Amino acid sequence: MTFIMTYDQRNLNNINKLAYNTKKAALQWYRYCCEQEIDLLIYETTRTLEEQARNYKSGASQTMRSYHLVGQALDFVPVKDRLAIWNGFDTPKIKNAIAKAKQLGFTWGGDWTTLVDKVHLQYEYNGYGTDPFGSVKETATAPRPIVSQTVLNIQKVVNSRYGTGLKVDGRYGPATNRALLKGYQIELNEQYKAGLMADGIWGPKTKAAVRVVKKGARGNITYILQATLYVRGFDSRGIDGIFGANTEMAVKSYQKSQNLNQDGVAGRDTWTKIFE
Repeated sequence: MTFIMTYDQRNLNNINKLAYNTKKAALQWYRYCCEQEIDLLIYETTRTLEEQARNYKSGASQTMRSYHLVGQALDFVPVKDRLAIWNGFDTPKIKNAIAKAKQLGFTWGGDWTTLVDKVHLQYEYNGYGTDPFGSVKETATAPRPIVSQTVLNIQKVVNSRYGTGLKVDGRYGPATNRALLKGYQIELNEQYKAGLMADGIWGPKTKAAVRVVKKGARGNITYILQATLYVRGFDSRGIDGIFGANTEMAVKSYQKSQNLNQDGVAGRDTWTKIFE
């Protein structure tokens, strides 16, 4: 069953208010979050001058120049059990959502140094006010999972190699992630005699058995690394089990998104962030 966000219709209504290119990027991001079962409330997109003036007067905004005024921004908050979790931006799922937004071209307010604004994403396009409204044929509707041939191939491989019984549907989500972790545990058992239960759970024993994978490595663990990065939106331009320059770049990009040391080496901290 397709995951539907708690406030799906409100979210989609707000996305529909955005300028053309911002809306397209926001829809891509929203679909990704649904596929990853990341529940969000997009509580504001466009804003009137009067609303901005009130925010400026109250101190909520520091300027009358806001990307909300030109349809190039959205504000969101994580949701759990139908409640907005205003301090929930440090969870692995939300960090992945923010990393995906940045990959799609959004600027995240949580990276700002003068006024940190974790709820805020803005799509600068070619500058302030450059994204036109109108002539938008696509309307935001309930998201449909995107079928990816690459994900289909990943699912077939993990089923063939590790007997995971994963449904081969080309849709990446938690089930695919668990199957990849199970494959990783099996590889640790076979290659390093780790004695793990291949249960698809990132527990203390699996964490303790982690192996460092870096440039020059070849084999199934490298394949799993490339696949897990791919389903999180970090494409190494080929899932071939060979740790080359592109895989190193993908690892560094992922590490940057998770505030890890950007050394391009998949060690304990990187594997933990990938699978926790």
